[in-house]
Amino acid sequence: MSEDPGPGPDTEYILPVRWTDDAGLEELVDYLRELCAWTRVTVVDGSPTELFTRHRALFPPPVRHIPPATGSGGNGKVAGVLTAARVGDAERLVIADDDVRYTRGQLAVAFAGLDDAEVVRPQNFFTPLP
Repeated sequence: MSEDPGPGPDTEYILPVRWTDDAGLEELVDYLRELCAWTRVTVVDGSPTELFTRHRALFPPPVRHIPPATGSGGNGKVAGVLTAARVGDAERLVIADDDVRYTRGQLAVAFAGLDDAEVVRPQNFFTPLP
């Protein structure tokens, strides 16, 4: 059995963020580094200027790090997603929150689901259950 080739070149991971502090930034940077080996990554960052600048310096170079477009509509997350969708050209998009962590295999399954569907909505799974 051959190894899973992963998500592929027509995929993109979109992460809208708007942080007021950088708690958890180091762990996010490590995760983004992993993601960049699997797929294109866009972070739309609505954080204050000081934090945005720090994020740009720390995010791995392959991450497309951009502010939300002015007048994108919706709340912060919606504006971030719409901004990323407009600047990207990937056929299959995974939109995630900053507390979501996919493994390579899980991300491949999410992208593969888009081969036969317009939208795939993963279910949160809590362990241990609350």
